[in-house]
Amino acid sequence: MKLKLISLLIFCLYFINLFGQKKVNIDLNFSVYNSIGSSKLKGYRTQDGYISIQYHERKRFKNPLVSLAANLSYPVLQKLHIGLQSGIYKIFYEIYVSYPPSNHYAIPLQTTVKYDILTKKKYTFGLAGAAGINFFNINEVWKRYKNAALYNFAFYYKKGKSNFKLGTEKQIDNVTEYSSYNNDELFKHKVKRLTAFINYGFSLK
Repeated sequence: MKLKLISLLIFCLYFINLFGQKKVNIDLNFSVYNSIGSSKLKGYRTQDGYISIQYHERKRFKNPLVSLAANLSYPVLQKLHIGLQSGIYKIFYEIYVSYPPSNHYAIPLQTTVKYDILTKKKYTFGLAGAAGINFFNINEVWKRYKNAALYNFAFYYKKGKSNFKLGTEKQIDNVTEYSSYNNDELFKHKVKRLTAFINYGFSLK
């Protein structure tokens, strides 16, 4: 996954350099997310059979979450734009391991792609996607959540300097389980989270 992200970043930088005379687009985006789908538990037992653990393969966020991100994009072709995006996520009152629930933050870094399907004088309609990493580190008691793969797909509508997106996002957390007896590492697994989101963006340039 990291190799794919690095390749996409190099791809973006190559075209930014190649088409340096074209106009750079800078958008500021605010998004609200809500979990969809169901949570799913799985079981794990150590080879010696002494420790048995239940963990989430899929898990919903308990509350909506929000993000604020800046996107720098370039028109590679007439209708195709690629770029880079980063900002901050805020996760409200989520329980990862210990109680009570608390707020958490994450920093995304994604490559973005946008394709204009329909372009008129007053508005544009198209498809948008992003892929990258969400950086965070939550280390609680016998479990550690560190970083996640982050993908999204959306339909977008742009009018003037404003744009709106409606889509879905998939986050895949990296999790390490530890023994509550001696803190030895037991095993690593993924937790998948699926959300629907709505986005409002404003062009700064």
